[in-house]
Amino acid sequence: MPNYTCQSILASATGNTEDVQVNTFAVNSDDEITAGEIEDWGDAIIQFYEDCKNNSAMRGRAQVGHLLKFYAADTSVPNYPIAERSWSFAAAVGTLELPNEISLCVSYANTVENAVPRARRRGRIYISGWSEARNDTGRPVALAVSGLANNYATYAGSVYDITGVSPGVWSRVNAAVYPINTVWVDNEWDTMRSRGGKSTGRSTVAV
Repeated sequence: MPNYTCQSILASATGNTEDVQVNTFAVNSDDEITAGEIEDWGDAIIQFYEDCKNNSAMRGRAQVGHLLKFYAADTSVPNYPIAERSWSFAAAVGTLELPNEISLCVSYANTVENAVPRARRRGRIYISGWSEARNDTGRPVALAVSGLANNYATYAGSVYDITGVSPGVWSRVNAAVYPINTVWVDNEWDTMRSRGGKSTGRSTVAV
């Protein structure tokens, strides 16, 4: 079955290239994916980010200027997109509150292909831009944790609704996408230095 990935590129309110956030989604398809199926897949990804925004994430992102790049994963290097799609949030996102490097990790897995090493059928993405209200004495509140897990589960369900297409974990080693059946989010923040902006000042003290 053909395998495909989608690279989502989220623009920052700063407008700086180094402040963009990138996540990768994967699917397999019974047959070569069609333009309509790519459109439906893109709709599911965009709705996932809208749901994250409604869960008080995505703060500090731009409202406009985001990009989805779709690839045939089975193609040799160099690999060029088979489709691209620009998109925007439906409403204003909100200003940054917690630092952008403070993220929640969404983990997802295939738990049935037991002959395949577990690491090759587990994946994750990181969501940042959380409001201060989603933090309680150094931990994410339960609403953020359960909400994000449900957001991704809803995304996966929407992709499963596309006939012949399954959301999954792309294993580059096995050149296969393993359909996911489990999603989880831990009640601990992850610090992703690559998600933060560059410093704009420095305090230096001589001793």
